[in-house]
Amino acid sequence: MATRRYDEFGLPIPPTFDDDNAPAPTSSLTVRRRKALRALLALTAVGALGVLLLQTSLREQANKLVADWLLDRAMDKYSADDMPGALAALDRAVSWSPDSPAVFAMRAEVRLATNDLQGSLADCNKLVSLTPKYGPAYLRRGHVYQRLERHREAIDDASRAIELSGALDAEPLNSRAYMRAIAGIELEQGLEDVEKALNKRENEPAFLDTRGYLQFLLGRNELALADMDLAIELCEASKLNHMKFIERRRVPPRQVALLLRHDQENLAVMYHHRGQIHAKLGNSEKSEVDLNLGKQLGYNPATGVY
Repeated sequence: MATRRYDEFGLPIPPTFDDDNAPAPTSSLTVRRRKALRALLALTAVGALGVLLLQTSLREQANKLVADWLLDRAMDKYSADDMPGALAALDRAVSWSPDSPAVFAMRAEVRLATNDLQGSLADCNKLVSLTPKYGPAYLRRGHVYQRLERHREAIDDASRAIELSGALDAEPLNSRAYMRAIAGIELEQGLEDVEKALNKRENEPAFLDTRGYLQFLLGRNELALADMDLAIELCEASKLNHMKFIERRRVPPRQVALLLRHDQENLAVMYHHRGQIHAKLGNSEKSEVDLNLGKQLGYNPATGVY
Protein backbone atom coordinates (compact mmCIF):
# COMPACT_ATOMS: atom_id res chain seq x y z
CA MET A 1 0.00 0.00 0.00
CA ALA A 2 1.36 3.43 -0.98
CA THR A 3 2.39 5.64 1.93
CA ARG A 4 0.47 8.91 2.24
CA ARG A 5 2.79 11.87 1.83
CA TYR A 6 2.39 15.51 2.85
CA ASP A 7 3.90 18.67 1.42
CA GLU A 8 5.57 21.48 3.32
CA PHE A 9 2.20 23.03 4.11
CA GLY A 10 1.00 19.83 5.81
CA LEU A 11 -1.47 19.06 3.02
CA PRO A 12 -1.81 15.52 1.62
CA ILE A 13 -0.20 14.92 -1.76
CA PRO A 14 -2.73 13.26 -4.09
CA PRO A 15 -1.44 10.08 -5.83
CA THR A 16 -1.67 11.84 -9.20
CA PHE A 17 1.09 14.12 -8.01
CA ASP A 18 3.62 11.43 -7.17
CA ASP A 19 6.82 13.39 -7.49
CA ASP A 20 8.91 10.27 -7.84
CA ASN A 21 7.14 9.17 -11.04
CA ALA A 22 6.30 12.54 -12.52
CA PRO A 23 8.67 14.21 -14.97
CA ALA A 24 10.90 16.85 -13.46
CA PRO A 25 9.47 20.37 -13.66
CA THR A 26 11.00 22.55 -16.32
CA SER A 27 10.67 25.81 -14.41
CA SER A 28 9.88 27.32 -11.01
CA LEU A 29 6.50 28.42 -12.41
CA THR A 30 5.52 24.80 -13.04
CA VAL A 31 6.49 23.87 -9.50
CA ARG A 32 4.35 26.67 -8.10
CA ARG A 33 1.39 25.62 -10.26
CA ARG A 34 1.69 22.04 -9.09
CA LYS A 35 1.77 23.13 -5.45
CA ALA A 36 -1.25 25.41 -5.94
CA LEU A 37 -3.24 22.66 -7.66
CA ARG A 38 -2.25 20.18 -4.97
CA ALA A 39 -3.48 22.58 -2.27
CA LEU A 40 -6.72 23.23 -4.18
CA LEU A 41 -7.49 19.51 -4.45
CA ALA A 42 -6.84 19.04 -0.73
CA LEU A 43 -9.04 22.01 0.23
CA THR A 44 -11.82 20.73 -2.04
CA ALA A 45 -11.76 17.40 -0.19
CA VAL A 46 -11.85 19.17 3.17
CA GLY A 47 -14.74 21.36 1.98
CA ALA A 48 -16.78 18.34 0.89
CA LEU A 49 -16.22 16.76 4.29
CA GLY A 50 -17.28 19.98 6.00
CA VAL A 51 -20.52 20.10 4.01
CA LEU A 52 -21.21 16.46 4.90
CA LEU A 53 -20.61 17.14 8.61
CA LEU A 54 -22.85 20.21 8.46
CA GLN A 55 -25.60 18.24 6.77
CA THR A 56 -25.31 15.52 9.43
CA SER A 57 -25.45 18.08 12.24
CA LEU A 58 -28.49 19.83 10.75
CA ARG A 59 -30.24 16.49 10.23
CA GLU A 60 -29.62 15.50 13.85
CA GLN A 61 -30.92 18.85 15.08
CA ALA A 62 -34.02 18.55 12.91
CA ASN A 63 -34.67 15.02 14.17
CA LYS A 64 -34.33 16.21 17.78
CA LEU A 65 -36.80 19.05 17.18
CA VAL A 66 -39.37 16.63 15.80
CA ALA A 67 -38.79 14.23 18.72
CA ASP A 68 -39.17 17.08 21.23
CA TRP A 69 -42.43 18.13 19.59
CA LEU A 70 -43.72 14.56 19.78
CA LEU A 71 -42.61 14.32 23.41
CA ASP A 72 -44.56 17.46 24.25
CA ARG A 73 -47.60 16.02 22.47
CA ALA A 74 -47.22 12.79 24.45
CA MET A 75 -47.19 14.73 27.72
CA ASP A 76 -50.45 16.44 26.74
CA LYS A 77 -52.02 13.07 25.96
CA TYR A 78 -50.70 11.57 29.20
CA SER A 79 -52.07 14.41 31.32
CA ALA A 80 -55.47 13.90 29.63
CA ASP A 81 -55.37 10.14 30.45
CA ASP A 82 -55.09 9.31 26.75
CA MET A 83 -52.46 6.60 27.20
CA PRO A 84 -52.74 5.08 23.67
CA GLY A 85 -52.25 8.54 22.18
CA ALA A 86 -49.26 9.19 24.45
CA LEU A 87 -47.65 5.88 23.51
CA ALA A 88 -48.19 6.45 19.79
CA ALA A 89 -46.46 9.84 20.00
CA LEU A 90 -43.59 8.39 22.03
CA ASP A 91 -43.07 5.50 19.61
CA ARG A 92 -42.76 8.02 16.81
CA ALA A 93 -40.39 10.12 18.91
CA VAL A 94 -38.10 7.11 19.40
CA SER A 95 -37.96 6.59 15.63
CA TRP A 96 -36.83 10.20 15.19
CA SER A 97 -34.41 10.30 18.10
CA PRO A 98 -33.42 6.77 19.20
CA ASP A 99 -31.03 7.97 21.91
CA SER A 100 -33.11 10.58 23.71
CA PRO A 101 -33.14 9.99 27.49
CA ALA A 102 -36.22 12.20 27.91
CA VAL A 103 -38.24 10.12 25.44
CA PHE A 104 -37.35 6.81 27.08
CA ALA A 105 -38.02 8.21 30.56
CA MET A 106 -41.47 9.38 29.49
CA ARG A 107 -42.34 6.16 27.67
CA ALA A 108 -41.26 4.15 30.72
CA GLU A 109 -43.66 6.24 32.82
CA VAL A 110 -46.57 5.78 30.42
CA ARG A 111 -45.96 2.05 30.08
CA LEU A 112 -45.84 1.74 33.85
CA ALA A 113 -49.17 3.57 34.10
CA THR A 114 -50.70 1.10 31.61
CA ASN A 115 -49.29 -1.89 33.52
CA ASP A 116 -46.84 -2.79 30.74
CA LEU A 117 -44.18 -3.60 33.30
CA GLN A 118 -41.78 -5.40 30.98
CA GLY A 119 -41.98 -2.61 28.41
CA SER A 120 -41.38 -0.04 31.12
CA LEU A 121 -38.39 -2.00 32.41
CA ALA A 122 -36.91 -2.19 28.90
CA ASP A 123 -37.21 1.59 28.56
CA CYS A 124 -35.66 2.10 32.00
CA ASN A 125 -32.75 -0.15 31.08
CA LYS A 126 -32.19 1.96 27.96
CA LEU A 127 -32.44 5.13 30.03
CA VAL A 128 -29.82 3.86 32.50
CA SER A 129 -27.50 2.89 29.62
CA LEU A 130 -27.83 6.40 28.16
CA THR A 131 -27.38 8.19 31.52
CA PRO A 132 -25.34 5.89 33.79
CA LYS A 133 -24.43 8.73 36.15
CA TYR A 134 -27.96 10.10 36.54
CA GLY A 135 -29.54 9.10 39.84
CA PRO A 136 -33.23 9.56 38.87
CA ALA A 137 -32.80 7.02 36.05
CA TYR A 138 -32.02 4.32 38.61
CA LEU A 139 -34.85 5.49 40.86
CA ARG A 140 -37.31 5.26 37.98
CA ARG A 141 -36.17 1.71 37.25
CA GLY A 142 -36.39 0.90 40.96
CA HIS A 143 -40.09 1.78 40.95
CA VAL A 144 -40.62 -0.64 38.05
CA TYR A 145 -38.75 -3.39 39.91
CA GLN A 146 -40.99 -2.67 42.90
CA ARG A 147 -44.12 -3.21 40.77
CA LEU A 148 -42.56 -6.45 39.51
CA GLU A 149 -42.00 -7.47 43.14
CA ARG A 150 -38.28 -7.68 42.49
CA HIS A 151 -37.69 -5.92 45.78
CA ARG A 152 -33.96 -6.48 46.20
CA GLU A 153 -33.24 -4.97 42.79
CA ALA A 154 -35.57 -2.06 43.54
CA ILE A 155 -33.75 -1.28 46.78
CA ASP A 156 -30.35 -1.63 45.07
CA ASP A 157 -31.39 0.86 42.38
CA ALA A 158 -32.62 3.30 45.03
CA SER A 159 -29.27 2.93 46.81
CA ARG A 160 -27.47 3.74 43.56
CA ALA A 161 -29.70 6.79 43.10
CA ILE A 162 -28.77 7.97 46.60
CA GLU A 163 -25.06 7.59 45.80
CA LEU A 164 -25.38 9.57 42.57
CA SER A 165 -27.85 12.23 43.68
CA GLY A 166 -25.84 13.53 46.61
CA ALA A 167 -26.65 14.30 50.22
CA LEU A 168 -29.17 17.06 49.50
CA ASP A 169 -31.72 14.94 47.65
CA ALA A 170 -34.36 13.54 49.99
CA GLU A 171 -36.53 11.77 47.39
CA PRO A 172 -34.30 8.70 46.91
CA LEU A 173 -34.08 8.23 50.67
CA ASN A 174 -37.87 8.27 51.01
CA SER A 175 -38.23 5.96 48.01
CA ARG A 176 -35.82 3.40 49.45
CA ALA A 177 -37.62 3.57 52.79
CA TYR A 178 -40.99 2.95 51.12
CA MET A 179 -39.57 0.13 48.98
CA ARG A 180 -38.41 -1.55 52.17
CA ALA A 181 -41.86 -1.06 53.67
CA ILE A 182 -43.60 -2.58 50.63
CA ALA A 183 -41.18 -5.52 50.67
CA GLY A 184 -41.64 -5.94 54.43
CA ILE A 185 -37.89 -6.12 54.96
CA GLU A 186 -35.22 -3.98 56.66
CA LEU A 187 -37.94 -1.92 58.36
CA GLU A 188 -35.64 -0.28 60.91
CA GLN A 189 -33.26 0.69 58.12
CA GLY A 190 -36.22 2.09 56.23
CA LEU A 191 -37.10 4.16 59.27
CA GLU A 192 -33.55 5.54 59.33
CA ASP A 193 -33.88 6.47 55.65
CA VAL A 194 -37.12 8.39 56.07
CA GLU A 195 -35.86 10.17 59.18
CA LYS A 196 -32.94 11.46 57.10
CA ALA A 197 -35.38 12.53 54.39
CA LEU A 198 -37.52 14.41 56.94
CA ASN A 199 -34.42 16.12 58.32
CA LYS A 200 -33.93 17.57 54.85
CA ARG A 201 -37.63 18.35 54.18
CA GLU A 202 -39.50 18.67 57.42
CA ASN A 203 -43.21 17.81 57.41
CA GLU A 204 -43.27 16.62 53.81
CA PRO A 205 -46.63 14.75 53.63
CA ALA A 206 -45.37 11.86 51.50
CA PHE A 207 -42.43 11.34 53.84
CA LEU A 208 -44.69 11.39 56.91
CA ASP A 209 -46.87 8.79 55.21
CA THR A 210 -43.80 6.58 54.67
CA ARG A 211 -42.74 6.92 58.29
CA GLY A 212 -46.26 6.28 59.54
CA TYR A 213 -46.57 3.16 57.40
CA LEU A 214 -43.22 1.84 58.67
CA GLN A 215 -44.29 2.50 62.26
CA PHE A 216 -47.50 0.59 61.55
CA LEU A 217 -45.54 -2.38 60.14
CA LEU A 218 -43.35 -2.31 63.25
CA GLY A 219 -46.42 -2.45 65.48
CA ARG A 220 -46.11 1.12 66.77
CA ASN A 221 -49.68 2.02 65.92
CA GLU A 222 -50.11 5.17 68.03
CA LEU A 223 -47.00 6.71 66.49
CA ALA A 224 -48.18 5.57 63.07
CA LEU A 225 -51.58 7.22 63.53
CA ALA A 226 -50.02 10.53 64.60
CA ASP A 227 -47.85 10.58 61.47
CA MET A 228 -50.74 9.65 59.21
CA ASP A 229 -53.10 12.25 60.68
CA LEU A 230 -50.50 14.96 60.06
CA ALA A 231 -49.69 13.65 56.58
CA ILE A 232 -53.37 13.79 55.54
CA GLU A 233 -53.88 17.23 57.09
CA LEU A 234 -50.88 18.65 55.25
CA CYS A 235 -51.74 16.93 51.97
CA GLU A 236 -55.34 18.21 52.07
CA ALA A 237 -54.00 21.73 52.74
CA SER A 238 -51.54 21.37 49.89
CA LYS A 239 -54.32 20.28 47.54
CA LEU A 240 -56.40 23.30 48.55
CA ASN A 241 -53.45 25.62 47.97
CA HIS A 242 -52.87 24.09 44.55
CA MET A 243 -56.49 24.70 43.60
CA LYS A 244 -56.28 28.33 44.76
CA PHE A 245 -53.06 28.76 42.80
CA ILE A 246 -54.74 27.36 39.69
CA GLU A 247 -57.67 29.76 40.10
CA ARG A 248 -55.40 32.80 40.48
CA ARG A 249 -53.10 32.05 37.56
CA ARG A 250 -53.33 30.81 34.04
CA VAL A 251 -51.82 27.40 34.66
CA PRO A 252 -51.56 25.23 31.52
CA PRO A 253 -54.19 22.46 31.52
CA ARG A 254 -51.47 19.81 31.39
CA GLN A 255 -49.89 21.05 34.61
CA VAL A 256 -53.28 21.33 36.31
CA ALA A 257 -54.17 17.74 35.47
CA LEU A 258 -50.84 16.33 36.62
CA LEU A 259 -50.83 18.38 39.82
CA LEU A 260 -54.35 17.36 40.85
CA ARG A 261 -53.71 13.73 39.91
CA HIS A 262 -50.60 13.70 42.09
CA ASP A 263 -52.52 15.14 45.07
CA GLN A 264 -55.37 12.67 44.65
CA GLU A 265 -53.11 9.62 44.42
CA ASN A 266 -51.15 10.69 47.50
CA LEU A 267 -54.36 11.10 49.49
CA ALA A 268 -55.67 7.75 48.24
CA VAL A 269 -52.64 5.99 49.69
CA MET A 270 -52.68 7.96 52.93
CA TYR A 271 -56.36 7.28 53.64
CA HIS A 272 -55.84 3.60 52.92
CA HIS A 273 -52.88 3.46 55.29
CA ARG A 274 -54.79 5.27 58.01
CA GLY A 275 -57.66 2.85 57.54
CA GLN A 276 -55.26 -0.03 58.15
CA ILE A 277 -53.95 1.64 61.30
CA HIS A 278 -57.45 2.29 62.65
CA ALA A 279 -58.29 -1.37 62.05
CA LYS A 280 -55.30 -2.44 64.16
CA LEU A 281 -56.35 -0.04 66.90
CA GLY A 282 -59.89 -1.45 66.91
CA ASN A 283 -61.48 1.68 65.41
CA SER A 284 -63.63 -0.25 62.93
CA GLU A 285 -65.94 2.60 61.87
CA LYS A 286 -63.06 5.01 61.24
CA SER A 287 -61.21 2.27 59.42
CA GLU A 288 -64.11 1.61 57.09
CA VAL A 289 -64.53 5.30 56.30
CA ASP A 290 -60.84 5.77 55.48
CA LEU A 291 -60.52 2.57 53.45
CA ASN A 292 -63.59 3.47 51.37
CA LEU A 293 -62.31 7.00 50.82
CA GLY A 294 -58.94 5.67 49.73
CA LYS A 295 -60.63 3.40 47.22
CA GLN A 296 -62.78 6.24 45.86
CA LEU A 297 -59.66 8.35 45.34
CA GLY A 298 -58.01 5.58 43.36
CA TYR A 299 -56.06 3.36 45.74
CA ASN A 300 -55.22 0.31 43.65
CA PRO A 301 -51.95 -1.66 43.81
CA ALA A 302 -52.64 -3.11 40.35
CA THR A 303 -52.31 0.35 38.80
CA GLY A 304 -49.41 1.45 40.99
CA VAL A 305 -51.39 3.63 43.36
CA TYR A 306 -50.31 2.11 46.68
